[in-house]
Amino acid sequence: MGRVGMPEAVSIAAAARLDRTWRLVRLVAFLLIVFASKASQAAVATRGPYLQQATPDSIIVRWRTDVSTRSYVRYGPSREQLSTVVSNSTLTTNHVMQLTNLTPNTKYFYEVGTASAWFPAATNTYFVTSPPPGTSQPTRLWVIGDSGTKDANAANVRNAYRTVARNRKADLWLMLGDNAYQSGTDAEYQDAVFDMYPDVLRNTAVWPTIGNHETTVSPYLSIFTLPQQGEVGGIASGTERYYSFDYGNIHFICLDSWSSDRSSNAPMCEWLRTDLEATTQDWLIAFWHHPPYTKGSHDSDTEAELVAMRRNALPILESYGVDLVLCGHSHCYERSFLLDGHYGSSSRKERS
Repeated sequence: MGRVGMPEAVSIAAAARLDRTWRLVRLVAFLLIVFASKASQAAVATRGPYLQQATPDSIIVRWRTDVSTRSYVRYGPSREQLSTVVSNSTLTTNHVMQLTNLTPNTKYFYEVGTASAWFPAATNTYFVTSPPPGTSQPTRLWVIGDSGTKDANAANVRNAYRTVARNRKADLWLMLGDNAYQSGTDAEYQDAVFDMYPDVLRNTAVWPTIGNHETTVSPYLSIFTLPQQGEVGGIASGTERYYSFDYGNIHFICLDSWSSDRSSNAPMCEWLRTDLEATTQDWLIAFWHHPPYTKGSHDSDTEAELVAMRRNALPILESYGVDLVLCGHSHCYERSFLLDGHYGSSSRKERS
C-alpha cells in the first residue's frame, strides 16, 4: 500500500523544487534588469561646471555627477568648434580635469560630459586664460565677503553683479570667507555657492579664503582646487589653506586667519615673508577673512583672530609695500584715513 503512494510524493517534491528554481531564476532576471537599468542610466550633473586655478596656459574644470562616470571635457575657440577632447577613465562623481597647452589671454568655450553624452552647455560656458605674468592691463575683480547666507541679500548682490557684468564681467572672483553658513558643510556650499552663482562659476575662476563659519574645513578643502606648489606663480605654501597666485602684473596673497597658526614665527607668516620677497609684480593684494581694523559687527580691539592678524601679518605686509588688503567678517561698510604702522588697539595713538 505504501509503495503505491510513493510516485505521487516524489512528483510533489520534484514540483516544489522546480517551483523554487523558477522563482530563483525570475529573481535573478529581475535583478539583472535592475542593474542593467542602473548601469545605462544617464548621469546628471548636480554641481558645476566651475573653474579653478586659472593660469596663462592652463585651467582646471570641476563638476559633480549623481553617479560615478568617466570624465570628459571638450573645448575650442567657439561653441561650434569644440575640437579638443581630454578625458580620464577613472570612475568618479567629483570630476577634476586640467586643460593644458592653452594660449594666454584667450577665450575658449567648453563642455563637460561622460563617455556616452555631453551635458548641455549654456551660451556663457567659457573661460578666458590669464595674461602672461607681468602684463599690465585693466583688471576687474569681483570681491564678496560673508556671502554664504543663501538668502535675499545674497541674491541681491548676485543680481547687481549680473547687471554690471553684462558690459564687462570680472576677470577674477575673490570670496572672503564665511562662504556657506552655518558651518561650511558640503550641502551648505551647494545651496550658498553652487545653486546661487552657477552662471558666474562656469566662466570666472573663483579664489576663496577660509572664514570662521567654515567650521569644518574639510569640505572647503575638498570643494576647491587651490595652488600649493606655486602652480600659478608665487612661492609654494604646501597647503591649500593659504596660497598666492599671479594675474598679469598683480600678485595675490590669500591668508588663513581662522584655521592656521597666526603667530609671527609660524609657517604661514614665514611663508608670507618668503613669498613677498620673491615676487616682482607691480601690484600686491592680500585677502583673508578677519579684518585687522573694525568697529562694526565685530571688534578688532578684543577678538583674538583680528588682533593676531593686525599684530603679526600687517607688519610683514606693510614692510613689503602691499597695496591693498581685503577682508570680510564685519557685516558693515567702514572706511577711515590711512593707517600705517599702527598695530595696537584703537585707543592707542602711538605706533606699536
